[in-house]
Amino acid sequence: MFMCLYGRIEHLIAGMKRQRDVQMFSIEWLQGAAFVEREDTSLTNVQRVVDFARNHATVVRRRHPGAEPNCFQICDDASGFLAVYMIDGGPGRAMR
Repeated sequence: MFMCLYGRIEHLIAGMKRQRDVQMFSIEWLQGAAFVEREDTSLTNVQRVVDFARNHATVVRRRHPGAEPNCFQICDDASGFLAVYMIDGGPGRAMR
């Protein structure tokens, strides 16, 4: 019985380690330099996160009338801030 429980715990720990190896990102919506909202995403590629954020911007703008974001920054879970991008497709300012 103890060995069975120990094996399950080892399996759970190994699964958690594999999950932490995947890089995750968050999107912080900004109006100028003012923080509006933060969303976490399960996407693991920076370009996919940027494309998702630009497509999702209209929904976020509707949620915040009067404080509509005009840019967003991408942060990863390991090192933090990566870059700021304009919603309208303007050039991003990479910080790395």
